[in-house]
Amino acid sequence: MSKSSETYLLEAEKATEKAKKECNKKALEIVESWIEQAVPQKELLKNLYFINQNHFQDIIEERAILKKCGYPLCGNVLKNIPLQKYHISTLYNKVFDITEKKNFCSNICYKAARYLKNQLLTSPLWLRDEKESMLFELLPIHELQYPELQHILELQPVNLTEDIKTLINTFKLSANNITFIPAEWNLISLIIFKLLSIKNQIMYQLLNRKIKNMNLTLLLLSYKLEESYLDKVVMWLTDIDQILKNQN
Repeated sequence: MSKSSETYLLEAEKATEKAKKECNKKALEIVESWIEQAVPQKELLKNLYFINQNHFQDIIEERAILKKCGYPLCGNVLKNIPLQKYHISTLYNKVFDITEKKNFCSNICYKAARYLKNQLLTSPLWLRDEKESMLFELLPIHELQYPELQHILELQPVNLTEDIKTLINTFKLSANNITFIPAEWNLISLIIFKLLSIKNQIMYQLLNRKIKNMNLTLLLLSYKLEESYLDKVVMWLTDIDQILKNQN
C-alpha cells in the first residue's frame, strides 16, 4: 500500500471516529433532556433525526424508572403498575406479554411510542446519509382508541377509518387543546361514533340495537353521564347557528 493510500485511510478513520463521537454526544444530550418531563411536540419531531431506535428505547425505559410514562409527549405519572408479566384479555380471548406496556400509562401511549420508534433508524447514526431528509409523524388520532371501543360495541362490520379521517380533519387541533388522557379519548371516540351514525345507516342501526345500546349506556355511566348525553352533544355540534357563531 502506498503512503498516500495509508494517509487517506488514516484520515478516513479519523473522520469516522469524529462523526461517531459527535453523533453519540448529540444523541446522549437528547436522551438526557427527554427523560424527566413531557417533550414539546415540535422539539420531539425536530430532534428524532439525531437518535435511533436504541436511543428511543433508552428514553422509554429511563422515563419508566422515574415513574414517568415512556411516551415522550406524555406527562402522566405511572400508577398501579402491574407486577405480572402476562395479561389474560377477556376482550380478545388472548394472553398478552405486558412487559413493555408497563412502561406506559395507557395503551394509547404504548401504540403511539411504537409507531414513532418504528420510523427511526436501526443502524448507527454516523453511517446514515446526511443528505437524506427524514420526516417523522405521530400516530394519527383516529388509530389511538376507536378499535377497542369498536370491539366493545360490536361495530366491526363497519369500516370507519376513512370517515373518521375525514371528520378529524375538520377539527381545529393544537398543542393547547389536544389530550393524551385515555379516558377523555374514549369519550371523544364515543362522540365520534355518534356523529358518524348520522350519515352511516349501518352504523346507526348497530348503535341502536338493544345489546349495543346497553353497552353504550354502561360506558356513559362510567363517566357519570346520562344516556341522552351523546344526543345532546351531537345536537350542539351540528347546530348551524352555533357553528356560524363559532366561525365569527
